Order: sequence, then structure tokens, then C-alpha cells
Amino acid sequence: MSQLASIVYFTYNRPEHTEISLKALKKNELASQSEIIIFSDGPKSQDADKNKVEQVRNIIKNLTGFKKKTLYFRKSNYGLYKNIVEGVTEVFEKNKKIIVVEDDCKTSKYFLNFMNDGLNLYENDNDVCSINGWFFPKKNNLQESFFLMNHTSWGWGTWKRAWDKFNPDTDYLIKEIKKRKMIKKFNFNNCFDYFGMLERKNKKLNESQAIVWKASTFINKMISLYPSNSFVQNIGFDPTGTHYTKYDKLHGHNILIEKKITLKKIKIEENIDAIRFLEKYYRSNKIKIILNKIKKFFFKKSKTIILSVF
Repeated sequence: MSQLASIVYFTYNRPEHTEISLKALKKNELASQSEIIIFSDGPKSQDADKNKVEQVRNIIKNLTGFKKKTLYFRKSNYGLYKNIVEGVTEVFEKNKKIIVVEDDCKTSKYFLNFMNDGLNLYENDNDVCSINGWFFPKKNNLQESFFLMNHTSWGWGTWKRAWDKFNPDTDYLIKEIKKRKMIKKFNFNNCFDYFGMLERKNKKLNESQAIVWKASTFINKMISLYPSNSFVQNIGFDPTGTHYTKYDKLHGHNILIEKKITLKKIKIEENIDAIRFLEKYYRSNKIKIILNKIKKFFFKKSKTIILSVF
């Protein structure tokens, strides 16, 4: 077997999520053979936030079950973007390939198998930027693995050669996508406003490193490998998340695949069936959002009328 990729784990102030996430990761078949490098972000304040960070750090100090463990405790609060970008960049000074997991990711016991197999299979294919362990929570008839010009941040792996393409200059990324008249494609044929996310990142209105990574790889015409069934479940869809929004619920709660997949190398091109599947998925959810907004509006209005009568 080829050398296993180091796991780079990012956490902040959610001890309950961290404990669930690490417990699941530890159950992975390859955990005991893998190195884990953990970056614990520092507190924003000296009160409740500090207490939560300390609880998280006690959990990771006592963590066992991995071949090697390295801990980095940030003295100040870096924030999501800086913590991940600087952490990944630092780890790549000594590694050629890594697997990235955040504290809101609960993994299947075969997650590390899938990730390492993918990283080994496509290591020398420069058109491939990442291996993703998560896929959208809806039944599908897609092949076991396929490529998309997209990226998710919930359990992913990459190589130094690809991370070298990461460009933090969001001004440049926005201008380049506009210049190439590629906004529609960047937005999955206008089914989801990824470009708006990139613009908000440029205005410092969000802390997403994932949207910057997506844009960086997009302008370099790189694609990512996905499984048709998810090896990752996001358990962070609640207000404890630093950047939680109501739209996160669109991505739902996956049922984890608990079987090992034997990855075979496939043609490196976007899968048309997967593109159509996601277009349909995003459009159906757009309708749900609109209907929910209408329901809330009329419920609020009827409540106001009733109160005014009394």
C-alpha cells in the first residue's frame, strides 16, 4: 500500500461536535495507521468562548487511536479562513498529500479508504484538484465515483501540486471569471449563487476558504472526484456553527455509506449525469425556499391580524 495521507483536522469551540467527529474518525479502518494533525483555533473572548475552546482542547489532548498525533493550539482567534488556509499551507511544507476534516464532519468507517485510494489513483493527474468524501443528500443512480468542476469543504483531500493553485486574491478571481464569461457555469448553470458567495468573501462578509478554493481551481479548469453516496455527514447544521445560515439546511443530513468501495480509475471529465442531477436538486430546493418564505409571510401576517382584532 502507498503511504497514507496525513489527516489535517480543524476545530474551534464546539466540544460536542468535536467529540462525535473524532470518535467516528477514530473508528475508520485506516485510523491506527494514519497521522493526525490538529489545529485548534483560539478564543475570540475570555469568557464563555474560552471555556468551550478549553473543553475542545481537553478532548484532543486525550485523543488516542492514531499512529501519530500533532497538536497546534492557536493563541489568538484566526477565524475559519485563516486557520484552514495557513494550516493546510504549513502542513504541505512536509507533505505531498493530505485529507482535511473539520469538527462538524462525521465520517463513515471507510472514509479514509476512499480518500487515500482517490489520492493515490489521481496523484499525477494535474487536471484533478481534489477528492471529496461528501455528496449531496438525495438518492441517485450515478456511478460509484465521478468528476465535477466543483469543491466541497466537508471531508476532502488534495495534493501540494493542486494547493499551489490556491489564489487568495478574490478580486482577481472575480475579474477572471467575469472576463471569461463563466459566471453561469460557476453557478451550476445559475442553479446556485456560488459567484455571490465569492463576491461576499471579497467584501469580507463570509469566512469561506472553500469558495476561494473552488474559484481558484475553476479558473485552472481542474475537477474533483466525488462518491455517489456520501462518506461524510455534516453534523453542524445548528446555530453553534460560526457561519451557520438557514440555507445550509439545503444540504441536509446524509445517510453515511458503510461499505468499502474499490475505486477504479475513470476518464477525467465532468460527469453529465451528475451535473443534471445537481441542477435538478438545486432548482427543487429553490422552489422549497420560496414556498417556505411565502408560508412564513402569510403566517406572520395572519398572526398580526388576529392580534389586532383582540
